[in-house]
Amino acid sequence: MDTIKILFGLVAALLVGALVHSWKDFKVARGKELPEKLSEQRIEIGLINDVRAKMKEDRDRITGVTPPKSLDEPPEVSTDASAVDLAAIDAASSLGDPVDDSAPAPTPEPVPAPKMDRAAAIAAAPVVAKIVEWAEDPSFGQFATVDVIDSKLTPGTVVAIRRNNGILGRLKIVEITAEGTLANPVAAFTEVKPQKGDLLIIEPPLE
Repeated sequence: MDTIKILFGLVAALLVGALVHSWKDFKVARGKELPEKLSEQRIEIGLINDVRAKMKEDRDRITGVTPPKSLDEPPEVSTDASAVDLAAIDAASSLGDPVDDSAPAPTPEPVPAPKMDRAAAIAAAPVVAKIVEWAEDPSFGQFATVDVIDSKLTPGTVVAIRRNNGILGRLKIVEITAEGTLANPVAAFTEVKPQKGDLLIIEPPLE
């Protein structure tokens, strides 16, 4: 590396000496051959500059020095993903998706009706029959004779005995005839028992 530097220094010194010598000759003969000498000096100066530039490029290539870029060269565009302006991306994403005015508005979900109190539901239930007579027979057990009000009532239907907005018990319709309708208790009554005039309803479902 030192040898290369010395060689470059010697070449530069020779060029400078030649330039000085030529300039002296130019000053002596400027009165006689000024136009011709001026043209020759310009050519020599251009050649010297070309040689110096070539030597500088060779020196930079050998020594590994990267020459500065010309101002005319366009700036490099970074392709590194880390150089992306994340703040700009966040700002753009915060604007949200464009609103499509042509899309139909979502159908609102139906608001459920307020739940009715259990006693109120029992009181509001329509009467389908009423007890005409309550009987207890040692041979047939407990049963009731009822008067059907709702013609849709069929054998096998379980009805509830409503008393004071409460359920006293349940009867199952077993037979509907022209002479009357019979119903048996689903569970035997012990202390509080059905009586004539009790109303029968279809029990509201538990909420």
